[in-house]
Amino acid sequence: MLSPHKILVVDDEEGIRKSLGGLLQDNGYEVVTAGSGLECLKIMSAQHLDLVILDIVMPEMGGIEVLQWIKEKHKDTEVIIITGYADKDKAVAAFRFGVYDFIEKPFESREILNTITHCLNQMELRKEVERKTKELAAEKERLLVTLCSIGDGVIATDTEGKILLINKVAEELTGWTQEEATGRPCSEVFHIINEKTRKIPEDPVTRVIKTGLIVGLANNTMLIARDGTERIVADSGAPIRDRDGNIIGVVLVFRDITEKRKMEEGFLRASKLESIGILAGGIAHEFNNLLTAIIGYGKLLDEEMKKDDPLRHNVDMILASSERAVNLIKGLLAFSREQIIIKRPVRLNGIIKDVEKLLLMVIGEDIELKVILNPPLPPFDKGGQGGIEDLTVMADSGQLEQVLINLITNSRDAMPDGGRLTISTELVELDEEFLKAIKYKKPGRYALISVADTGAGMDEKTVGRIFEPFFTTKEVGRGTGLGLSIVYGIIEQHNGYIDVRSDLGKGTTFKIYLPVIKS
Repeated sequence: MLSPHKILVVDDEEGIRKSLGGLLQDNGYEVVTAGSGLECLKIMSAQHLDLVILDIVMPEMGGIEVLQWIKEKHKDTEVIIITGYADKDKAVAAFRFGVYDFIEKPFESREILNTITHCLNQMELRKEVERKTKELAAEKERLLVTLCSIGDGVIATDTEGKILLINKVAEELTGWTQEEATGRPCSEVFHIINEKTRKIPEDPVTRVIKTGLIVGLANNTMLIARDGTERIVADSGAPIRDRDGNIIGVVLVFRDITEKRKMEEGFLRASKLESIGILAGGIAHEFNNLLTAIIGYGKLLDEEMKKDDPLRHNVDMILASSERAVNLIKGLLAFSREQIIIKRPVRLNGIIKDVEKLLLMVIGEDIELKVILNPPLPPFDKGGQGGIEDLTVMADSGQLEQVLINLITNSRDAMPDGGRLTISTELVELDEEFLKAIKYKKPGRYALISVADTGAGMDEKTVGRIFEPFFTTKEVGRGTGLGLSIVYGIIEQHNGYIDVRSDLGKGTTFKIYLPVIKS
């Protein structure tokens, strides 16, 4: 059961206090009385009151002065003024201080009861509005906290596609802050294009409003941030409905899948190269058998011919061409991981230092070479920490030197007018998420070799085929198209992984990951 409203009657006339107090008590109110303004202040300092019925003319402390004190100290308490006809102007002036209403003496019971009822009803309504407002503010705060904690970008719009809310992840992906984005068309902030055609697709917010259904983006959707950064995104849009089922807005949820896409492409590339490697290995063995016979019989002919035999030149050409074919087959065998290698513990930084002078000769004077080697870590302690000195790996040092030479040669050819070439090493920790796209590789510590150039760079299509045997972008007669295929095969034989990132006009970076061991 709800407690009755508590009313304070303040009047210096005892008769009015008694009659009015009795009337209010008979109508279910809890009543307190005071004979002066000072007594009113004392009572209100000790307890909460819903309503004060205040005489405007009293000795010592007048009604207006008491009213001002009440509104300063107890803003939620309502005040009704009772006054004689002569004091009507004062009562009207009291409205400036927040009085609810005034009643002239003498008053009828029904008149004052109706005024009190209306006053208290409005007070309860105001309290309910304030409570609901606080609840909505708290709900909004909880919603904002939830949105901020979500790992995906979230944008909420009204039915016209104007942004109402954007969370932190969406701010980072789009480059727009909540303050900047609010009120703007979603298509301006969430600017998307088709990755392949570069055309702008239909706005997902518009599609949701039209259909009333959950919609998703196409697989090749690219988000262009405010600063021009391009990201592949996955997205879904859903209608926001009120209790009656009417659409009142749209919510977009999206995430950056650029790295995931690259990992998937890397997995497909690795699978493709594995298939090519199996085919290349089989072909290489067959050709090797044929070449063995050709070279063998060619040498027999060469030995039995006289020095001045006119056909000797033809035999020499056969043998020379056969030797070139043998070198090509060696490259195919390296790519297909069927060449013989001898692994032993080697220090990666030491190998790079050993071939640095040779690399300088390979690149020439127009290219600046910068070598940044990871500093050695302390040896293993009793707790098993440290111990990776100079990035020790199990490897065939000669094969790793071949990898470096092939990569450097490739970078040199990409910078005919000169540039900068950087070789760096570091220790990295690869987790399961990174290695999902790399078959047969285990999480753990890896030595990372980066070879970065400032050359012409490659487009996406070229990057996808860069490790295929005999694939080359060079002019006819310049290279066999096996250099990077050999690199790929050698790294695979060392249980490593090679990745390439390239930007047209900016350069290319090859990254090689090799599992480290305790030195």
